[in-house]
Amino acid sequence: MVPDDVFITLWNARLYPDGRFDWVDAGHGWAEVRRAEGNVEPFTGPHRPPIGVEIIEAEGDHGRLFAGDVLVLVSDGVIEQPNPEGERFGRKRLQEI
Repeated sequence: MVPDDVFITLWNARLYPDGRFDWVDAGHGWAEVRRAEGNVEPFTGPHRPPIGVEIIEAEGDHGRLFAGDVLVLVSDGVIEQPNPEGERFGRKRLQEI
Protein backbone atom coordinates (compact mmCIF):
# COMPACT_ATOMS: atom_id res chain seq x y z
CA MET A 1 0.00 0.00 0.00
CA VAL A 2 1.26 3.48 -0.90
CA PRO A 3 1.05 6.13 1.88
CA ASP A 4 -1.20 9.14 1.23
CA ASP A 5 1.75 11.54 0.89
CA VAL A 6 3.63 9.41 -1.69
CA PHE A 7 2.82 9.43 -5.39
CA ILE A 8 3.68 7.23 -8.34
CA THR A 9 4.79 9.13 -11.42
CA LEU A 10 5.31 8.00 -15.00
CA TRP A 11 7.00 9.26 -18.14
CA ASN A 12 6.28 7.18 -21.22
CA ALA A 13 7.13 7.60 -24.89
CA ARG A 14 6.77 5.88 -28.23
CA LEU A 15 9.76 6.44 -30.54
CA TYR A 16 9.40 6.05 -34.31
CA PRO A 17 12.25 5.08 -36.67
CA ASP A 18 12.37 8.59 -38.19
CA GLY A 19 13.06 10.21 -34.77
CA ARG A 20 9.53 11.40 -34.03
CA PHE A 21 8.15 10.48 -30.65
CA ASP A 22 4.94 10.83 -28.70
CA TRP A 23 5.15 11.18 -24.94
CA VAL A 24 3.04 11.66 -21.85
CA ASP A 25 4.08 12.88 -18.40
CA ALA A 26 2.03 11.80 -15.38
CA GLY A 27 3.52 13.88 -12.58
CA HIS A 28 7.14 12.99 -13.35
CA GLY A 29 8.50 16.21 -14.87
CA TRP A 30 12.19 15.18 -15.13
CA ALA A 31 12.78 14.62 -18.83
CA GLU A 32 14.90 16.64 -21.24
CA VAL A 33 16.84 16.36 -24.47
CA ARG A 34 20.52 17.21 -24.80
CA ARG A 35 20.83 18.19 -28.44
CA ALA A 36 23.90 17.19 -30.45
CA GLU A 37 24.96 20.88 -30.46
CA GLY A 38 25.10 20.79 -26.64
CA ASN A 39 22.03 22.78 -25.60
CA VAL A 40 19.57 21.20 -23.15
CA GLU A 41 15.83 21.40 -23.77
CA PRO A 42 13.53 20.45 -20.88
CA PHE A 43 10.17 19.02 -21.91
CA THR A 44 7.70 21.85 -21.55
CA GLY A 45 4.55 20.12 -22.71
CA PRO A 46 1.58 19.34 -20.52
CA HIS A 47 2.29 17.61 -17.22
CA ARG A 48 -0.51 15.46 -15.86
CA PRO A 49 -1.11 14.57 -12.20
CA PRO A 50 0.64 11.50 -10.75
CA ILE A 51 -0.98 8.11 -11.31
CA GLY A 52 -4.16 7.59 -9.30
CA VAL A 53 -4.48 11.18 -8.07
CA GLU A 54 -7.07 12.14 -10.65
CA ILE A 55 -8.63 10.25 -13.52
CA ILE A 56 -8.25 12.28 -16.70
CA GLU A 57 -8.46 11.67 -20.39
CA ALA A 58 -5.37 13.22 -21.90
CA GLU A 59 -3.43 13.34 -25.12
CA GLY A 60 0.34 13.17 -25.09
CA ASP A 61 2.75 15.59 -26.68
CA HIS A 62 5.10 15.21 -29.62
CA GLY A 63 8.78 15.76 -30.25
CA ARG A 64 11.67 14.78 -32.48
CA LEU A 65 15.13 13.40 -31.83
CA PHE A 66 17.96 13.85 -34.33
CA ALA A 67 21.26 12.02 -34.75
CA GLY A 68 23.46 12.72 -31.73
CA ASP A 69 20.61 13.84 -29.43
CA VAL A 70 20.31 12.23 -26.00
CA LEU A 71 17.02 11.78 -24.19
CA VAL A 72 17.62 12.16 -20.43
CA LEU A 73 15.13 10.64 -17.98
CA VAL A 74 15.83 10.57 -14.26
CA SER A 75 13.88 9.84 -11.14
CA ASP A 76 13.08 12.65 -8.74
CA GLY A 77 15.17 10.57 -6.35
CA VAL A 78 18.25 11.80 -8.25
CA ILE A 79 17.24 15.46 -8.31
CA GLU A 80 16.10 15.52 -4.68
CA GLN A 81 18.99 13.47 -3.22
CA PRO A 82 20.69 15.53 -0.49
CA ASN A 83 24.40 15.61 0.27
CA PRO A 84 25.63 15.39 3.91
CA GLU A 85 24.96 19.14 4.32
CA GLY A 86 21.33 18.70 3.21
CA GLU A 87 21.74 20.43 -0.17
CA ARG A 88 19.76 18.71 -2.92
CA PHE A 89 21.51 17.55 -6.08
CA GLY A 90 19.17 19.66 -8.24
CA ARG A 91 18.25 19.95 -11.89
CA LYS A 92 20.97 22.50 -12.68
CA ARG A 93 23.71 20.15 -11.51
CA LEU A 94 22.17 17.34 -13.59
CA GLN A 95 22.24 19.57 -16.68
CA GLU A 96 25.91 20.39 -16.06
CA ILE A 97 26.77 16.68 -16.06
